[in-house]
Amino acid sequence: MKLALMTAGSRGDVEPFVALARAAEDAGHEAVLIVPRNSGADLRDLTVRELDADYSAVIQSQGLSAWAAMRSMDTVVRPIMREVIVGSARRALEERPDAVVFHPKVLSGPLVARALGVPGYLGELVPALTPTREFPAAGTVSRSLGPFNRLTYRAAAGASALFRRERAEAADVLGVSASAAPEGSQPSLVPISPRLLRRPADWPDTTQLTGSWDTPVGTRNSVPAELQEFVDGGDVLYAGFGSMVFPEPERLGAAIVTAARERGLRVLAATGLGGIAVPDELRGDDVFVTTSVSHAAVLPQVVAAVHHGGVGTVQAVARAGITSIVVPFFADQPFWGAVLHRQGLAPRPFGLARSPPAVWVTLSMRWAGTPQRTLSWGRSLRQSAAPRRQSRSWSTPPLRREHGRGLGDWRACHNRRSRIRPTAISSLPTGPARATRGLPGGHGWGKTATGLRDPCRKARTTLVSFLGSSTPSPTTPMCGSS
Repeated sequence: MKLALMTAGSRGDVEPFVALARAAEDAGHEAVLIVPRNSGADLRDLTVRELDADYSAVIQSQGLSAWAAMRSMDTVVRPIMREVIVGSARRALEERPDAVVFHPKVLSGPLVARALGVPGYLGELVPALTPTREFPAAGTVSRSLGPFNRLTYRAAAGASALFRRERAEAADVLGVSASAAPEGSQPSLVPISPRLLRRPADWPDTTQLTGSWDTPVGTRNSVPAELQEFVDGGDVLYAGFGSMVFPEPERLGAAIVTAARERGLRVLAATGLGGIAVPDELRGDDVFVTTSVSHAAVLPQVVAAVHHGGVGTVQAVARAGITSIVVPFFADQPFWGAVLHRQGLAPRPFGLARSPPAVWVTLSMRWAGTPQRTLSWGRSLRQSAAPRRQSRSWSTPPLRREHGRGLGDWRACHNRRSRIRPTAISSLPTGPARATRGLPGGHGWGKTATGLRDPCRKARTTLVSFLGSSTPSPTTPMCGSS
């Protein structure tokens, strides 16, 4: 079977499709990736058709400001989206795949499937397109609107309406009517762990949670020797914001390095596209600066991670079993920060302008116990095939303030409404634990000594088999959906 995997955006939008492509090839199928250039993802040994669209260059030049995007709609945004919508259609038409999986930004995906007469599947990387009453669309509002949550999912439809002209052009290229495959009519695959997000009861059968699409640790994402030596040298705090851009990255990096040093931590800074930078005068043996790292290979070896809250990073940190300090920038990131907090895996998300990095680092240590204990605990989990229950005998000193609000002690860091005390990372139980209320949808998940133990770890193979079945059915149950 030949799969066409069409995606658009920065590295976080591309890597899940890369993982799916590798899984398809490992299962004996052929996969063609249609992706923008300079995504930052590892595309080695894969069949790639590049689009003449460079999201990384746009982010670095104008940042992530919505106002900047609106001002450059006709000069920057529309030309890129035209290449994504029309260019993807042209390349898919040339490849003639047996099935297509497409990113929400690739608005021509349903048209490609209709024109070729093959199954088409939407890769809904974040829950923002399939309406539900249980939680609002990720990236819209920060609080539940109850029965009105479904209305928030109209935002995506409104955004896609801006590119009707480009979609009509793609339809002409494919030789079909633009109304032949209306948006929302195709099955949707949501690559999120059901441990983090339970499938809403009111989702249609055509929307399935598949488990995360990620490349297993191995030769493809091994740790460079120099970085491995640094990680082995002591307790490390990871700081990285992926494709985010911060106006003063050196000021942010300096604050994080200073706060970490005061607490005896070393710093691994992943600069990404400019979210963080470390001034030369602060660099030393206890600071390692790189552009990016393999989350799957590196995060299980660090004490805590300061990050932006992108869905891929969130799932990687949860699997690693370490404390997450979420500093959201925009879009769906506040949603995932709230999910981790309600699960007891992180303090409340922090605003860049409202809380200093010293507070982030302090809270990471409060939530993880002592750095030495957390690091030892994480290493023991990776070395042991049989999880063991961890002791809860440790204690932490009181924390008087949490990002500007007076709180009696660290236990007040949890969502007071849920009345569930957060479980510190260094004391996660080994078996299914008490369900944690407060997660969107009102569901919880069992924490284990291996961090986020996804029952869908074989979901990639299941998904490939599902896509490659002789008569693929959109109602075929996926891992974690039943």
